[in-house]
Amino acid sequence: MYPFHSILIEVIKYPTQNVMCKDEMKKTSINFETRKIIYILTAVAFGLQLLVFFKYGVNYSGDAKVVLDSAQNQLDGGLNYYEIIYFLNNPNNLGMLYIDMVFLKIGGLFGISGKMLLSVVGMLLAAVATALLSLIIHETLNNKVITYIGFAISVFMVTFNPWCAVPYTDVFSVCIPLGALYLYIKNKKLGKTGLRRMIFPLLITVVGLCIKPTNIFTMVAIVLIELFSYRSESKKKSLIIQWVLTLVISFVVYTILIHAMQYGVGFKKNEAYEKPWTHYAMMGLNTEKYGRYNARDDEYTNSFASKKAKEEANIQEIENRLDDMGLEGYVEFGSKKIYGAYKDGTYAWGIWTEGDGNLPMKRIRDIVWGWVLIFAKIEMIYLVVRGKKISDKTTDVSGVMICLMYGAYLLIFEIGARYLYMYSPIYILTGVLGAYRVIYKEGKNVLARLQKK
Repeated sequence: MYPFHSILIEVIKYPTQNVMCKDEMKKTSINFETRKIIYILTAVAFGLQLLVFFKYGVNYSGDAKVVLDSAQNQLDGGLNYYEIIYFLNNPNNLGMLYIDMVFLKIGGLFGISGKMLLSVVGMLLAAVATALLSLIIHETLNNKVITYIGFAISVFMVTFNPWCAVPYTDVFSVCIPLGALYLYIKNKKLGKTGLRRMIFPLLITVVGLCIKPTNIFTMVAIVLIELFSYRSESKKKSLIIQWVLTLVISFVVYTILIHAMQYGVGFKKNEAYEKPWTHYAMMGLNTEKYGRYNARDDEYTNSFASKKAKEEANIQEIENRLDDMGLEGYVEFGSKKIYGAYKDGTYAWGIWTEGDGNLPMKRIRDIVWGWVLIFAKIEMIYLVVRGKKISDKTTDVSGVMICLMYGAYLLIFEIGARYLYMYSPIYILTGVLGAYRVIYKEGKNVLARLQKK
């Protein structure tokens, strides 16, 4: 048995690891000068974000506005009937409701706008996401030029995207995958194993799960990488016990956070009103809007009194829709569904603000995003064909797995271009790695062979 007190000691020791492993960190950490430049550029980008925001403002609409207005009403005395029904149907937004209430309270204490404060925090998170992306690229490739290219793409696509000023789950989750992945990569390079390697990356994703359930894909990717590396690890019995304990601790923390947030917002979930996962799978098959949100599907699911009745009705409707489409029809439908969401480099912002979508900025974003996706696909193929040439595939495999899992999720369930904003830095990371592996590394090898001839 692996003694419990030893695990407890490891958790307590964790924050002091940087002090205890200075020599090791010198060998594995990125160049300090590059890191300093990344921090400076991130601060400049954030400053520019603030200037743009205070000059042009932002449009609070859709679910973000509903949750924000609900937070203010709850602080002022209670939710109205519509808002109660909304959160009974969509309990996954209770985490965002709690965050909104906290920042609205803080704003009230200091005499500033809580809405403005939430937007500033969202912009800061988008800037931090770009910094984390750059640090991961440099940690993986140790190449300044590629790092700065990744930074520039992320600044344009993530940091300066108007979504970052809209306080909603996509924005407040944008740092979660990168934060967990960066910490996991660092821990692995420092030679940490088991609980010491996994606990804090997984706890980051646990916090993310309380905000947006799709953060689960980052957690799954980290756990799968650990399982893949099992053969090369020593002390396997001890390692398995540590893995199990890490997952148990993560589950306990998640349960505590969920109950704490429900208590904090003064609202409890009711399964009878909650829309089950089958509802989102059914909506993902609606041909009217190619899997995007459809109010009629919402009305259909909510017309049934219990969760079980909802699930049965959804499953029946899923079967009907699949039968109507047939295999060939589903392939065509799935292709149009995925293309419709992935083609938009504004992540649906341009749909509302740029009319016919022909404005130059939207076109540029669409082109950049298109190339990101092309090189992300190239990275997936390269990993299969030439993966053995990469000495440490942790970053490559993580990015590819998350992209594939999230892509499969969007194919099956309700889809929307906006949903891609949260994982857009991971797609950018994967695309940059793909471009580096194929254009730079393979191109260099080809040139070397040609010179020999």
